[in-house]
Amino acid sequence: MPKSPFELLTERELEILKLAASGHMDKQIAVNLNIRPGTLITYWSRIRRKIGASSRSEISVKFIQWKYETVSSPADRSDATENAFDHAPHSILRVCRNGLIRYANKSFLNLVGYTVDEVVGQPVTLFLKSPNRAIQELIESVFRNRGRTQTTMQTTDGDNGITLNVIAFPETDAKGHVTAMCLALNQVSESDPPQRTWDQIIDTVYNASDILIVFSLIGKVIYINKLVESLFASEVPTLMEMNLSDFFDASSLACLTEEAIPKAMSIGSWSGQLHLKEKLNSKEIPFTLISLRTTHHPAKLFGAFGWIPRP
Repeated sequence: MPKSPFELLTERELEILKLAASGHMDKQIAVNLNIRPGTLITYWSRIRRKIGASSRSEISVKFIQWKYETVSSPADRSDATENAFDHAPHSILRVCRNGLIRYANKSFLNLVGYTVDEVVGQPVTLFLKSPNRAIQELIESVFRNRGRTQTTMQTTDGDNGITLNVIAFPETDAKGHVTAMCLALNQVSESDPPQRTWDQIIDTVYNASDILIVFSLIGKVIYINKLVESLFASEVPTLMEMNLSDFFDASSLACLTEEAIPKAMSIGSWSGQLHLKEKLNSKEIPFTLISLRTTHHPAKLFGAFGWIPRP
């Protein structure tokens, strides 16, 4: 008796899955295998019936996991699987039980416009949103009941979020324990194209009469205006070495991470009071955070404006 439904597939059906999982579209698959498009549709129907899944992205993800499940070392198996995921045409996330992202493939990074360092280790709710506590309930359902769920979510981009069809299912180890929740994401809508170019934003920032900084999701400063240069040039050797921790104390950094950045990404902005570091007089100042989108970064600019009144 087959251990996996993939063992029920014919050689031709496995060839189709290998090509699909490596990023080939149906037209390319048909040409590579020298079959008609109508014949390929018939093959896909058989594959869906045997695997028990309707989504092509879910089938591809499970196929990749099955393909590498016999690799002896868990670390090697994980590396091989994620390398295959990186070439998949659809977005894939691996999420831990605490809601933190363990892995994001290249397609997802391109979708949201962030780097892997900015995504991995962050709460999945920082990038995806759904009504009420639907994401938290989804995580609990997958880990507790080992269930498969299909739903709709949006990327966190104010009112311009991209709508996604999301299929969530458990990823298990050799003993059957759920180790992660896998999310296969298919884009079903486009966001409105941004109107501002990066050069236009930089022009505005550099010549502003207030202190302005642009920083990434992990707090690394991307750009500062001339007032910041004049105030902090002696304390921070170069722009690339600057970080939000150079400006704010620990409690303010926690506020930015836990409240300000998630809210700005979700609805576009956040305003509040933050404390400057002790060496900057430990002064409480008003701070406004705004998420940015530009034509230079089609999905989203990984940054925000910070307004600090001039001392």
